[in-house]
Amino acid sequence: MTILPEDRVYARHRRRRGAVLVVGAGAVGGFVAVELARLGVSPLWLLDRDHMDVGNLVRHPLGAGDLGRPKALALAEQIQRDFPPCEVTGVFEDFLELTEDEQLRLVGQADVVVAATDTVACQRRINEVCLTARVPAVYPGVWVDRDVPDAEVGEILWVHPDRHTPCYLCATSWRGQAGDAEARGGTRADIQVLVMATVSVVAGLLDPQDERARILNDQRTLMLAHAFMPTSEQFRDLFFTRDSLQYVRVPFPNTPCPACDQQAAELQPPVPPPLVQLPEVQAPEPPTTPHIPVERQWPQEPAPPTQIYGDEEPRLSSFLAQPFMPLVLILGTVIGLVCLIGAIASISQGSADSGSGVAAAPTNTATQPIQQAPAAPAGPAGTRVQPIQITDPPRENPPHQVPRVIQVTGIGDIPQGRHLWIFVHAPGNGLYYPQGKVDSPGPKPWVVWANVGSDITDNTGKAEDDGQVFAVYALLTDDATDAQIRAHSGGYSEEEWQTSLATFSSDSTPVERSG
Repeated sequence: MTILPEDRVYARHRRRRGAVLVVGAGAVGGFVAVELARLGVSPLWLLDRDHMDVGNLVRHPLGAGDLGRPKALALAEQIQRDFPPCEVTGVFEDFLELTEDEQLRLVGQADVVVAATDTVACQRRINEVCLTARVPAVYPGVWVDRDVPDAEVGEILWVHPDRHTPCYLCATSWRGQAGDAEARGGTRADIQVLVMATVSVVAGLLDPQDERARILNDQRTLMLAHAFMPTSEQFRDLFFTRDSLQYVRVPFPNTPCPACDQQAAELQPPVPPPLVQLPEVQAPEPPTTPHIPVERQWPQEPAPPTQIYGDEEPRLSSFLAQPFMPLVLILGTVIGLVCLIGAIASISQGSADSGSGVAAAPTNTATQPIQQAPAAPAGPAGTRVQPIQITDPPRENPPHQVPRVIQVTGIGDIPQGRHLWIFVHAPGNGLYYPQGKVDSPGPKPWVVWANVGSDITDNTGKAEDDGQVFAVYALLTDDATDAQIRAHSGGYSEEEWQTSLATFSSDSTPVERSG
């Protein structure tokens, strides 16, 4: 695998951070996944149940070489090959056929979920799981109607459980029951506007401080994107301004929503538009008087002044003409030379004094002892470099009780060219499992999701790992070790850990799997 320097990959724009789960790796979900990877999102999970078909070629990122292969697996391989900075995993599964625990695990490890499936039942189930896990979700799709070109209009509904927004069920109840549909006529060019808008929505949800977050409107969470094609007659009232993006308010239902338990503050008569009929948008009144263009009048260039100080001589020349000025200039020159010689002597003395007490930073982190954070390069004057330290789960005695999927949070400066890996040591088989990493310079604080044990249960319904104490390790590695970890398919034995990775350990904390 090609190792690319991150500072050069993202030399032209800032990398966006976050973990995203994309359910549905078809035309829309596939291109959204590709653009999110290039934006910097990592890790990325792709879940889809379908295989690549000949009819998908005109509107899918994959090509003829992947015909017959599972879309999720083939697309994950393509992204990992073409864009190594993104850690991407393909999952060849039907979301509806996963167990409830598996669904919650997949959703819970993501910062944002993109639901781009072609079935209403799957979209609604994703909505329920995201609400339970308190994870924001984005629902992109294209409109299908026999009277308009496929993919002429796309929609993006975003839901944030903590921002009092209508959920997906609220939106589909408002629009009426919709059948499953797949856009078969739209090509790649037709859905690019929808894809780009969806990526901006996801970026805004990942980081509210990002400039892309301005696309979000809490009062109008449904966005309609118009492709770059002539507007059909029935949509001209909606896109009368020729803008490619319109915002629509999704009303809460009159009765509590079964999914999010929200309802309208005041009961209003229901509005039952069909699937493709849009809410009425009132066009602005035309001006009563015609607009008359006014010729722009450029300002005249000012004439140069004929004199600066009136009838007087230039003031600087008059000042220098004073009889005492030569003596002042000579005295100033002597004082300046004395100060310069003193400064040079002071700097030389300071360098000599500090030579015996300052050691060069180690060039090989692997030579440092276990449990000691590798030295980070000194920051600018007045700043203090923080060592790598896990802050959550905290160090407690007895160990902290945790569920199966935990969020490992910490602080510390990741030196340039280094990689922070999180490992979990499983007491059952004694293996050390890599969970995820943060590259330099990294966010502050940094966050990595980790799995603590498994959900395999015995005949009493108790998980085999309940009550076990796991150790979470933070490792600050070099480029060579980073590449070796990413190429490793399974856990590390005790011998492999001690010979290859133990000396990189920066911090650790024990956690106990809750029963």
